[in-house]
Amino acid sequence: MDNNFILRAFPDTNEDRYIGRALLAVAIFVALLGFWASVAKVPEVAKTRGEIIPQGGDIQVVQSLSGGKLLQVYVSEGDVVEKGQSIASLDQTVSEADVKQLEVQRADYMLRIERLSALVHDRAPEFAADGKQYPGLADQQQRLYDSEKSLLAAKLGQIDDRINAKKAELNSLESQLKLSSEQVSVIQREVDIFQSAADKGVSSKRELLEKKERLSELKRIQEELTGRKKSLVESLSALAKEGESETLKTNTDHRTRRSELVEKLQEVEQELIQAHTALGQNALVAPIAGVIKALPNANVGAVIQPGGVVAELVPSDQPLDVEVRVSPRDIGFIKVGQQVLVKVDAYDYSRFGAIKGEVARVSPSTFKDPQNGQAYFKATIKPQSEFVGDEAKGRRIKVGMTAEADITTGQKTIFQYLLKPVYTTVDTALSER
Repeated sequence: MDNNFILRAFPDTNEDRYIGRALLAVAIFVALLGFWASVAKVPEVAKTRGEIIPQGGDIQVVQSLSGGKLLQVYVSEGDVVEKGQSIASLDQTVSEADVKQLEVQRADYMLRIERLSALVHDRAPEFAADGKQYPGLADQQQRLYDSEKSLLAAKLGQIDDRINAKKAELNSLESQLKLSSEQVSVIQREVDIFQSAADKGVSSKRELLEKKERLSELKRIQEELTGRKKSLVESLSALAKEGESETLKTNTDHRTRRSELVEKLQEVEQELIQAHTALGQNALVAPIAGVIKALPNANVGAVIQPGGVVAELVPSDQPLDVEVRVSPRDIGFIKVGQQVLVKVDAYDYSRFGAIKGEVARVSPSTFKDPQNGQAYFKATIKPQSEFVGDEAKGRRIKVGMTAEADITTGQKTIFQYLLKPVYTTVDTALSER
């Protein structure tokens, strides 16, 4: 083929050379761009959202142990409060008069118990401090003590009088028995003498019979006196037992009454503890320094049930964490220790920047959103600082602030990002029927 023909068909002009060089440059640029896209890596992040919470997530609740009517609320949601600061006041369900009445009742029971203990142990009562504080009650118990002692003494005195009478009668009987015994001995000797004389024929039988009749009469009287003595001895023994029984019965009664009073005293002391607690619950104060998160029952006049929550308090003296919700599709790539970039909504990220942090904890199971029912995992992020940007600027994060947290789960090349839709489309297309 003629070279001139080729030159005429493809003329070599300056414009053609420029175009060729431009195409070559574009090809080289595309090749370099492709090489860079296949080599250069960018972070792969999981987007999450959450809020700032105190470390550990503890929320302190302010409760009313005894309940009552809400009179006044001194704080609002979001207020910063100090430890011991008043939060609300309640209408007293227990008055000081009620407490005083219970204290008087307790003292009365204690004085009664001391009186009965003194009676049981046969000693003088010692009313001590309660007697000094309540002299009227102590005097009343002292009079009752004296009265009960006198009553028992009177009963035992009557028994002693009967015993003394029986003893006097017994002494008289013993004297009569002694005399009767002597008479029997004398008559017995006379009978023996007359019997001997009668046997010898020197005495009449009539006199012997008279002596024998007299002896029989004296023996009958002696037997009668002996029977009466036995009866008196038995009566004395019965009277002694009656005195012991009366003392035992009285002591048993005192012990029973004392046991009943001890039980009542324990009940009153428990009521008194509850009354003191209720009396101190009319003013509800912050147990710690913090921020008021919520006031579930902030309406004045509302009735607070015993144990009801009046306020929820977020501690302000604890380090802060960020608790975020992680989608179940991302949870497989989330691990403890991964780096996080926290963007607080209150401070524009484009102007003030973000806070670096790392994943501290990941929940082992899912939670359900009560509004839409969607499942999610919880992850706790520990921020490196509690300030956004320069600490001197004072842009401090606070409990309750919302934030977006970008968790770095790995790296991908740009080609992997660009080709992911292609892989997904091809995989779906090839698997469809």
